[in-house]
Amino acid sequence: MLRGAGLIAATALTALILTAPARAAHVLPTSKDYGSQIVGTTYTAAFTLSPTRNVCTDPGPEPSICEGSSAYVTDTTALVAVPGGTAMSGDFVIHNIDCQYPAFVGPPAITWNPANTPPGICRFSVSFVPTAGGARSLTLIFPDTGGPAATLNLTGVGVAPISPRKKCKRKHRAAAAKKCKKKRG
Repeated sequence: MLRGAGLIAATALTALILTAPARAAHVLPTSKDYGSQIVGTTYTAAFTLSPTRNVCTDPGPEPSICEGSSAYVTDTTALVAVPGGTAMSGDFVIHNIDCQYPAFVGPPAITWNPANTPPGICRFSVSFVPTAGGARSLTLIFPDTGGPAATLNLTGVGVAPISPRKKCKRKHRAAAAKKCKKKRG
């Protein structure tokens, strides 16, 4: 009797693993407020994108290896460039470090080198480079066939640089001294 119960429990566990909902694609962090930045300066932040985990249809001997999977795909066209490429969107500069473009197929990866980025994660950065004063925002959306889209909200405020006060140079001549007094007054 115990033997049959164990088989039923194992079958139920296998069914649970194979039918569990896929984890949705996500970006970390999910938002970035660059704060107030002086016009013409650059502030960069790093992000990771993970697509929806693929569902194993034929689990291998190891829990993390699938011999077959349903391929979920995350759309990476919001990065606007191939890996190593850079593109501007308003006052934001997007640098695709190693995300597949125009789409990222989710894990599992059968083999991978631990020295590299883990499977199912890619990296990109976004710089805020205000060209004028005022609030700026950008939303990057990564649609995913395995679940809801991943969203990254970026905000920042461009601040005009403070111009130094021009000092009057005093000269020994009376006319120049009079002119300098008028400017200070």
